[in-house]
Amino acid sequence: MALSPLPQSAGSRDSSAATARVALLLKQWGGEVIAEFKKAFKLRPLHRVKTMPPGQKATLFPAHAGTSTKYHRAGDNLLTDAGFMQTIAQGDRTIWADREVVTALVLDEIEERLSYWPDRAAYAKEMAYTLAEKADQNVIFCLARAARGAESAAGNSYTGAVTDTGEYLSAADVGGTAGVAFTANNFVDLLALSRKKFAEKNVPEDQGRYCLIKPSMVYTLLNSSAFSATSGFWLNRDFGNDKAGSMQAGQVGMIHGFTLIESNNFPTFAKTTTDNKIGADSAGGEGNDYRVDMQHGTLAAAGGTGTNGSRTQAFCFTPVSVGSVVSSDISIESERKMELRGDLIIGGYAMGHGILRPECVIELAENGPKAGGWY
Repeated sequence: MALSPLPQSAGSRDSSAATARVALLLKQWGGEVIAEFKKAFKLRPLHRVKTMPPGQKATLFPAHAGTSTKYHRAGDNLLTDAGFMQTIAQGDRTIWADREVVTALVLDEIEERLSYWPDRAAYAKEMAYTLAEKADQNVIFCLARAARGAESAAGNSYTGAVTDTGEYLSAADVGGTAGVAFTANNFVDLLALSRKKFAEKNVPEDQGRYCLIKPSMVYTLLNSSAFSATSGFWLNRDFGNDKAGSMQAGQVGMIHGFTLIESNNFPTFAKTTTDNKIGADSAGGEGNDYRVDMQHGTLAAAGGTGTNGSRTQAFCFTPVSVGSVVSSDISIESERKMELRGDLIIGGYAMGHGILRPECVIELAENGPKAGGWY
């Protein structure tokens, strides 16, 4: 969005002039925050999002199992013989609206501070990045819970025959050692294994398959010193990698069918509260549960135990793995605070996030699974 200085006018201290200028500020500032938020919320276009109408506190996402086939022989009765007549188990996944997420700041003497456009742009970007980070982290919490087997959250009525779940993989699953830092070879091999597991579960690929990775993993993949006879070829277009990344541009592109998405919004802490729920802050009742241990911790060669943390490096997923509901999209409000000699500006949104298809998520982490689970 193009930025321009706010207009200066004589008598700007007049209440009507000030009101008009604040109205113009909200249009420009709000547009800048919303535009930056959409760019910074990297996971928004990569999962299912529904907007809820007013008065609704939850949204249902349909879930259903599949069917099987059987050869028909002469004389077989489709209605009475075993194996022909079937029912499709169906139900729903429920995602609730969360409390509003807000960020607020006070700009001293806003008429003067915002007359110079670079200041306005910087403040707007910081608000947008803060809000987007929270949204990304909540979606990542859902990915982690799905991968670690927490898909049977309260409020989900789906009890079909599909038993596939998410998975948690470490270097030990590709001949390496759990508890040591990934090499480029480990990571590429894990992507190949993830592709195999998705194929075996009939995970759909028509909407794309993605791998969310940390900047440290991008560095490992692009670092030429990590290349060997079996790694680095995925950057080489001589091998037919028409969607390969570029060392010159610092891009990693696609590997084994997964489009790699770099994000610096990975949580590195344990989410232990349910303060997002509307109502009492309790583990039970209505609402979404994001509780999961994502401490980065230290490397543990014997596996991730105690407080070592998962040291998660990536998530392989598809757009149908998790979902979000929007009860109030991002908005900006402003009010003059005479006692502060400035303007209070508040940005916020109200969304909820939840697991839809856990079998469409695989977590790639350096430490092995923690005894008793990670959530």
